[in-house]
Amino acid sequence: MSVLRAPVTRALVGINVAVYIFVSLLLNNFMALVTPQAQVFLSKWGLVPAEFWHGAVWQPITSMFLHGGLIHIAVNMVALYSLGAPIEHKIGSFRFAMLYLVSGLCGALFVVAFQATSTLPTVGASGAILGLLGALAIFFPRAQLLVFFFPMKARTAAILFG
Repeated sequence: MSVLRAPVTRALVGINVAVYIFVSLLLNNFMALVTPQAQVFLSKWGLVPAEFWHGAVWQPITSMFLHGGLIHIAVNMVALYSLGAPIEHKIGSFRFAMLYLVSGLCGALFVVAFQATSTLPTVGASGAILGLLGALAIFFPRAQLLVFFFPMKARTAAILFG
């Protein structure tokens, strides 16, 4: 299934990459967000569970579009690109967008619930990606995926990683 006919998948990849480039230029660091300046930025825009409980309610959304480094965003965007098109074709663009956002929010709220006092920021689209993996396993359980260069059925991948 062509990603060319999956506009939300393409848009989400584009938004994530654009945010990564913007933040990298802003912080003058393309490889990893480990500088003191980056840590200040992440404490505001990444997901910091302790801050969420003190009113930083935007963090579950903003953290979904931030990535900790080049490898982090590359792996997440390859997964989004690969998983997104078949799901978007199956359920439609609007429902796909909602699935992505709700999955990402659920992942973030899981972190908030189980690491409530943590002051360490978390970032990334992994919660959303795992939600997509679960959806793929439901809609196309026998679909073959390459997971770290090993062929695996979608259902098996969802059980192992979800």
